[in-house]
Amino acid sequence: ELAGIALEEAQLREGPCIVRMETRAAGDLLVRYNRGDYVGVWNEIKSHEALGGELLEEARAVANETMMRVARGIDHLSHRLANFGWKPLYGALRTRPGAEHQDVLSQIEVISGAFLPVSLRAFWEIVGGVNFIWDYEIGEAPNLGLDISMDQMDPLCVDPPETASGVFEDWEYQRLGVNPEFSDPFYLPLAPDDLHKANISGGGPYGIELPFLGADPIFMGEAHNLSFVDYLRLCFRYSGFPGLEHHTERTDVREFLKVMTKDLEPF
Repeated sequence: ELAGIALEEAQLREGPCIVRMETRAAGDLLVRYNRGDYVGVWNEIKSHEALGGELLEEARAVANETMMRVARGIDHLSHRLANFGWKPLYGALRTRPGAEHQDVLSQIEVISGAFLPVSLRAFWEIVGGVNFIWDYEIGEAPNLGLDISMDQMDPLCVDPPETASGVFEDWEYQRLGVNPEFSDPFYLPLAPDDLHKANISGGGPYGIELPFLGADPIFMGEAHNLSFVDYLRLCFRYSGFPGLEHHTERTDVREFLKVMTKDLEPF
């Protein structure tokens, strides 16, 4: 009861949240992106708290080009991991998108009341899903030439769309007010946290909050507090194992990264 009163008072003090939607396209974002201004273009897109109209379409074009590069990079990394004998905990190293995924995307948008952020939609439509978590149920992981435990590696994982359907019932209860303890935003889990990836009891899953009217939401739960695209950049920098950033002084880690990240495209 006290918490409810305090929440109402805080909401009254804060007032309504007014989001200004930007619809005017820059017109050259994709050209600049393809010329190599990857970070600058995404920073410009992310500077708008809400996208619509021509700008939304232009942002989608940039997101699609970005995720085509990400898809090719994940294929490179997956092939190299497979050569080590690496097996994913569930699904495939890369789960390719399917026509059935569109129904899930549409349902998320209906429940959350807004378009999916362009970065996540492009990832799901072009990449599909990725899972570099070692299948600890079959035993010890193959030797990658690294003397580092799995709980320090935080392997890249972004679940494909169909896994989101597991939260739809909870979201419906939330949307309809069946459970008054919960309200917007909706939390969309996309990956286990770093400890669960190593079969250790940990915290909540990594994910994003919806609705998000901008282009590239924060990948929440993960330690760096980066946007989704920036998180993928971090993962690629460390060959799909961003936990390795804490061990770059080691010769074995530097050699592993040199081999694994060869020929990855910037995005």
